[in-house]
Amino acid sequence: MTQRIVVDCAGAMVGGAARFLRELQIYLAQQRNPNIELIGLGRQLSPQWLVQRELQAATATSRVSLNNVGFVNPRGKNITLLRNILQFARADDYRRLRFVPSRRLRTQTPVVRTLAKASDTLVVPCTRMAQQVADISPGLQNSLVVRFHPITQPCWAGEWPRCPRSVLLPIVPSPYKHLDEHIPEFLAATQDIAGEPITLVVPTFAEDLPELASHPQVQFIGPQSSEALEMWWKDCGAVLFPTEFESFGYPLAEGRVYGRHVIAQDTAQNQEIAGPALRPYIRHDAASLRAAIEAALNAPPTPDPTPFDPQAYFQWLLHEAA
Repeated sequence: MTQRIVVDCAGAMVGGAARFLRELQIYLAQQRNPNIELIGLGRQLSPQWLVQRELQAATATSRVSLNNVGFVNPRGKNITLLRNILQFARADDYRRLRFVPSRRLRTQTPVVRTLAKASDTLVVPCTRMAQQVADISPGLQNSLVVRFHPITQPCWAGEWPRCPRSVLLPIVPSPYKHLDEHIPEFLAATQDIAGEPITLVVPTFAEDLPELASHPQVQFIGPQSSEALEMWWKDCGAVLFPTEFESFGYPLAEGRVYGRHVIAQDTAQNQEIAGPALRPYIRHDAASLRAAIEAALNAPPTPDPTPFDPQAYFQWLLHEAA
């Protein structure tokens, strides 16, 4: 019987979800496998879509969900990528983040956790995410597989940056990420660093961070697609990734693949993903942050793409679905 693998891409509009979808589409364009069908492209995730996709995938031999929400149909094989750590957060996580989950998130969370039980394989992008899921839902532990998200290495990886005193902050702003606190801490730490002023490049609008809109060291470039942002990666001397509650952290991996140091907090997750590209610091320790910035602006690290190889990732994922 001819296999039919249906992949639900709904919700992959911005951020890491869009980044992952881009990698999948590049891979499929090279493989030209007619048995793999992408559905949900350009669609928001909604209750109506969840019903519609079940109907569209009813005759599939395997179903892959890229958006946290597992398929229900018990026929064939179901694989779900769990990629939103907030849907497996505890009450004390929210308190520590000083974040009140939205009504939408509160509604989605029990659905995601319940439908995960219908999946044969649950793919998570790092060890910390696997631990978070297993702590919240111990019954899912045997279904969990850790696989770093895939990243294609660009031809310029490892080249000397055109703007070595610029630092890119490749993060989509969100209240729980507290960029209004992290950015001033970073800028303050740069004041005692010798040489030309360090510029922080922020891919959002100035009005999203009004208290920093006129800061001379901040360059707002507006929201960027992952393709457009890659050119800013090429030019920058390092990247800043200060957030502390992420399911993966694409910038950590991109820095390692592209050959750019990543200034990030000294955590097990950041060490696992960024590897030798990590220049760690301790939060609220200005001297530690300053030292990390100085170290990051030295010669770029050697690119290390192997842990994130798209060919290996998608061959495994689609073989798992076969």
